[in-house]
Amino acid sequence: MANQHKSPIVDRKIQDYFERDRLIGSSAQYIQEADLIVANRMTQDLDVVRNKVYTRDLYGKD
Repeated sequence: MANQHKSPIVDRKIQDYFERDRLIGSSAQYIQEADLIVANRMTQDLDVVRNKVYTRDLYGKD
């Protein structure tokens, strides 16, 4: 099944590797579309979507 979504990938090797996956080139678009964001650490960048973030960083210090 070919990828039906256009992605902004220039390198053909990378495009072939991710052929079955849809790549999102914008963090704003990713945040809007994602139901869950898995992160190693909670950062200030993720504060606006804190309700979507799963992390094991309990104290924000890791």
